[in-house]
Amino acid sequence: MARQEKEAAQADAIAHRRKVKVVVDEAKSEGFPTGSDEKEAYFLEQVQQGELLGADPTRLFDAALAFYKALKVYPTPGDLIQVYDRTVPKVGSPVVILFRYGFSPS
Repeated sequence: MARQEKEAAQADAIAHRRKVKVVVDEAKSEGFPTGSDEKEAYFLEQVQQGELLGADPTRLFDAALAFYKALKVYPTPGDLIQVYDRTVPKVGSPVVILFRYGFSPS
């Protein structure tokens, strides 16, 4: 029984990584804004969407994708992660959500 559970968990992890890769590849193929005003508007939109989605435990994967998109246009993603880490409660933290769902900010 334990072996079956372990195999099922491994299969779930592989499927999850594939799902993350697919949505990240889709986001990249859609492209990200390049102008500073467009980046700022996009960033704010994605953060707001991530915060709204993150409030619903059933939508945390979608929240992670929104935070990922926001990080992609932020000039210094590492700084943004530090701000989130200091200011947002840990349970719904974008950083926690991002990494729990396998999104890498790079």
